Amino acid sequence: MKKIILFMSTMSPKAGARPYLCPDGERVEGTQTNEAPVKYLLRRYGEEITGILCVVSKACKETLEGKAYSTLEHFRRDIAQFCAESGLPYLEKAGDGDATLKEAFLKEIDFREDGGSDTEAALVRDVSRELNPGDEILLETTGGFRNSVMLLLMLSRVLSYTGHPTACAVYSFFDRTNQGKDKIFDVSDIAGYFDLIGGMQELTSFGNVRALRAYYRRRPHDKRIDRLLDAAQKLLDTIALCRTKQIPGAVERFNRAMDNAEACADPLLPQLLPAFREKFGGQMDIPGLIRWCVDSDMVQQALTIYKENIPGYLLQRGGVLRVDEDAPLPEGKQEYQSNEEAFFRDFVERKFYKSAIRGNSWDWRPDQYAGYRVLCGFEAMRRIALDYNYILLLRNMTNHAADTVGEKKEWKIQELNDYNHRFKHPKNTTAQDVKDAILSGLKNLNVNREGKE
Repeated sequence: MKKIILFMSTMSPKAGARPYLCPDGERVEGTQTNEAPVKYLLRRYGEEITGILCVVSKACKETLEGKAYSTLEHFRRDIAQFCAESGLPYLEKAGDGDATLKEAFLKEIDFREDGGSDTEAALVRDVSRELNPGDEILLETTGGFRNSVMLLLMLSRVLSYTGHPTACAVYSFFDRTNQGKDKIFDVSDIAGYFDLIGGMQELTSFGNVRALRAYYRRRPHDKRIDRLLDAAQKLLDTIALCRTKQIPGAVERFNRAMDNAEACADPLLPQLLPAFREKFGGQMDIPGLIRWCVDSDMVQQALTIYKENIPGYLLQRGGVLRVDEDAPLPEGKQEYQSNEEAFFRDFVERKFYKSAIRGNSWDWRPDQYAGYRVLCGFEAMRRIALDYNYILLLRNMTNHAADTVGEKKEWKIQELNDYNHRFKHPKNTTAQDVKDAILSGLKNLNVNREGKE
């Protein structure tokens, strides 16, 4: 069911009824600012509407100059007459025998314009009390105070969050110079843009596409947007379930869908996507995906992707480490490991580790390791190796829900401390410490194709 929400405007005592052209091509009459838009909504939605919530100031309840009634009383009578003429079941017999609106149908919500944040909080509370579970909102945005539009937008966002989405928003235009040209405009698309922006924020912060799907489900749109949302959902599922072998393919599909969506005819989405791209560096790759996970507080996923996908990323992009074509797979390769992870871990945990931990490069050669050749400088490779070993410890501790790294790995932490490296003991880390370690590790990957830092 639906309820209309409006801020009531005081009526001029000299105002007369004028016809307004509605979006459906029909006309309705209105004297006071809110009347014509409310009549249009009543005619459009009929018995789906279960109430009108009128936010009223003290002035709307005061008797108008030269009249025997207030703005609120006039509005109540005029809407009652419209319901009677339209056959809408919102009337009851008054004491004098005339039909009037049911008291429960039109609710007054007092509002003091200069009340500040306490009054605004009370507005949200008072409106929310009048809503039933599942009620949708119809906004009449014409009337009220100078800040009424902002208050309505604030109110609609809060109500949307609490399960009461805005189904329609209307605005009436009073043409002072051309009588007979007054119109009612459906501005639902403008109100809906806040849902689009909120959906983009969800996608950016959490990888969630539900709000965007709900937004586009209600309006015609380019199919390229559906493909983008499908690709984003697939990527999110792959991350959330730690299906790391599927991540490169999911990233590729996501990039392709992003490129296509930026060229779609949607009035706003192409303007929002570049800001979204900035979250992961323009074109999504493995480091960008990890950075996005960190920014979205998906720390465990970031650690797992770093452990399992950074080796393949570094070996395939070149400029860091090369494995000889005829190099045999390392002994002890686990079934769950990719070949790239097995080779990389063999190098950074066994072949290169002692040189990295001690920093002794005086007799170091890039080709001194059987089956491997280092393509970057010693210090660059050293930082990458130490970062990977530390993040591997963090990941294993997190993955096993452990408070410590375990006795078998404690020696590695002790070595990092003995040689005055910057790594904090995992058992003393906070979530922010882990994030910082991941981001620092990503930064240290930045060596160019020629192996220079």
